[in-house]
Amino acid sequence: MTAPSPLKEFAGTVALVTGGGSGIGRAIALRYAAGGGDVVVLGRRPEPLAETARLAEEFGVRAQAVSCDVRDADAVTAAVDGVVAEHGRLDALVNNAAGNFVVPAEDLSPGGWRAVVDDRPPAARRRTSRRAAGGRSSTSCSTAASTAPAPPAGTCWPPAPARSST
Repeated sequence: MTAPSPLKEFAGTVALVTGGGSGIGRAIALRYAAGGGDVVVLGRRPEPLAETARLAEEFGVRAQAVSCDVRDADAVTAAVDGVVAEHGRLDALVNNAAGNFVVPAEDLSPGGWRAVVDDRPPAARRRTSRRAAGGRSSTSCSTAASTAPAPPAGTCWPPAPARSST
């Protein structure tokens, strides 16, 4: 578990962390709570979200779990509006939610890539970024292809279509 921060650098602020029920999202939410900030975790699975909120509350902050699918723009808008109504503000946004295929990067099809990276946060990013305290703090995370080494510098994924030599 994250140790409480003696600085309380996030005291008096509210963060929304999408994908906050597990992994990097949970770690970010708990670090924010350790720094004294109230935290709202948003994701599809209620049980892990509730566990993250419970752990965050151990730091003496307010924590809230919101079940929502970030691919549903209207649901995201409603969730963010609810956060602002409940907490009176939204100071920081971490767009961490993503779809995942647990395969080596080289086995991920271009359609799978789009599902994980290209299509993952548009609704959340558009709808939440506008509400994050007038854009005070917003970040998007991506851990795509984390099951395999990164490609060599100068390469990209998905690969460009092969060009005809004729």
